[in-house]
Amino acid sequence: MNIASQELELKVVSKRAKVCSMFKKTAVVLCTLTCGQLPGEAPALADSGNQRADYTAWLKDHTYWRKLHPEYVGQMIYDVPIGKSPSIGPVDAKVTIVEFVDFSDSYSRQLAVGCHSLMMRYPGRVRIVFKNYPNSGGSNSLTEHKVAMAALLQGKFWPIYSRLFLLPREKTRDESTYLRWAKELNLDIDKFQHDRNSVEVTRLIESDIADARSCQMTLGAPKFFLNGRRVMTPKSMDELASGVEFELME
Repeated sequence: MNIASQELELKVVSKRAKVCSMFKKTAVVLCTLTCGQLPGEAPALADSGNQRADYTAWLKDHTYWRKLHPEYVGQMIYDVPIGKSPSIGPVDAKVTIVEFVDFSDSYSRQLAVGCHSLMMRYPGRVRIVFKNYPNSGGSNSLTEHKVAMAALLQGKFWPIYSRLFLLPREKTRDESTYLRWAKELNLDIDKFQHDRNSVEVTRLIESDIADARSCQMTLGAPKFFLNGRRVMTPKSMDELASGVEFELME
């Protein structure tokens, strides 16, 4: 190795050491500001690709995480009934998100879009389970949940869900809109119209509302459970995403 190469290698090593030192100092500052105390001794920062993983595990075990994520750590874990509720993603996914949402609620829509983006960010590691929670008081709230459940009975729940939530929202949605969707999905129109007002569909919706109450949920959508840990109405998508990331480290 010539002198130029040695100097370059020394510069690289020195730069890595500075980055490691900065990461360690940042961790200590975060713990101090968040918890009001210094964390325990951190593991040595070796010059390897595992150093961030080592620090993540270390931070997770300290008060830093408990203060930063009070809504997840140490909270009661609810046994949220899933049953035959519509779900997307692997049954054995590391994180199961149960969403109680209202199709006529704009914030439910916003966070539902974010939930599905998390599935793409963590392929194979996140599962979403849908629960009806029509309580916004909007004129179309219950109507649209009945539309979704009628589509479910013909195996087309997620395509209808996409039209209600994920695709650009149409300016107006009325009977003609729902019938057009049913035709686009090749649903049996007579069955679709009958099921919307059937006892079976009503029971599906009422069962989800009963599940919400059994988990001590207050009124107002949306509500989420991450592996059974309740997240009331998240203030932002970042808050929900941080919860998913925390669960992935468990």
